[in-house]
Amino acid sequence: MASLVWKEKSKSWQVVFYDPNGHQWWKKTGKANKKDAMRDKARVEEALTMMEAGLLSRNPPDGIHIKDWIFSCGEATPIEETLSLADACQRYQSEVSDNAKDTKEGEAVHVRHLCRVLGGKTLLRSLTLRDMKAYADNRRTKPLKVKGRTYPTASDKTIKYELLTFTKVWQWARRNNFVTSTCPVKDVANPRQYAVPLAINEDREQLTWDEIELRIKKERIPADKQRELWAGLYLNADEMTELLNYCRDNKRYAAIVPAIFLAACAGMRQAEIQRARTTDVDLKSGFITVRQRKSTKPTRQVPISDTLRAYLVEYLKGREEVYLVTVKDKALTGSTAPYYFDMLFKGSKWENKLCGYHRLRHSFGSIALSNGGTRDVIGSLMGHSTEEMKSLYQKVYPCDKAKAATFLP
Repeated sequence: MASLVWKEKSKSWQVVFYDPNGHQWWKKTGKANKKDAMRDKARVEEALTMMEAGLLSRNPPDGIHIKDWIFSCGEATPIEETLSLADACQRYQSEVSDNAKDTKEGEAVHVRHLCRVLGGKTLLRSLTLRDMKAYADNRRTKPLKVKGRTYPTASDKTIKYELLTFTKVWQWARRNNFVTSTCPVKDVANPRQYAVPLAINEDREQLTWDEIELRIKKERIPADKQRELWAGLYLNADEMTELLNYCRDNKRYAAIVPAIFLAACAGMRQAEIQRARTTDVDLKSGFITVRQRKSTKPTRQVPISDTLRAYLVEYLKGREEVYLVTVKDKALTGSTAPYYFDMLFKGSKWENKLCGYHRLRHSFGSIALSNGGTRDVIGSLMGHSTEEMKSLYQKVYPCDKAKAATFLP
């Protein structure tokens, strides 16, 4: 009654069957595993048997194709033809409530870029792999201009996260029968991979300031290609001291300086700094309570170093604001935090060298390791539990590697 045919081009099985009127249909299963495809074949045969016995209508409801009606064994529902990309994203964000606040904020940014480039009124089901490749090329090559300010082009890693959000929206739409096909971003043969070509270096090399400058000089790397190198910068203890002294002396953007100290001396993420309350700092016990979201525990305790204590004692005198870091009497947000970070270092040697608070967090872990801290202890202070994350954030300095020669055979 039905048969399976392997399609080499799509690397998947297709079900071939005849409806009660004698028309032949081919239906993609999107599955490379024959056992999984056999289940789809069995469901089609069951539907055809039920039609012959009069247990399933031979005429599907309006809006449902006979092929989909048989393939779903009568469970298909009409597809909403007019669902646009913007509508799909809005409904996904409103209905999916189990994501953390930070995740929702990040997805909201991704949705804005998706609707801006692909067109919010574009029908979701009309988007193809070609459209998604064009989207990636647009984000990779065209800078974004907003209110007179030009933002750099997106990295492939950022594009990957945006496509991940698009995939989540598509999967939501498929679960709700707004689309029936596989997400055009995914590779049919390898569902965990993207069909959109992305040159992502997940293992970006972490380098010191001297190593980056030496590589730029030796390899004669042009200015427009140096950004990727500086994105992997981590500072040593002396460079961190110099940076903190610069920040302490900066009076124009003094309001953002405590955020720098929290990232550099407590290893806090940008979002954790934004959520930090003044009452989270306990100078008597010598600990800061960090409100975290990327862990099963809601908070973690980080000891206050001498450097951070010296700054906080002066900073907290007479402070009555609820949030620990405020600019113009307002708490930091996902947009104001990076903006004032850039403005703080504008015109200094650090301009365009430090790619956000996360580089200070990386440096915090490496300096702590260099000073004798263990990976497990440092990982707990930074909110990490896996060995992968511990190794990513805790790098050994070249000078420490050189010291190893003293105890090698």
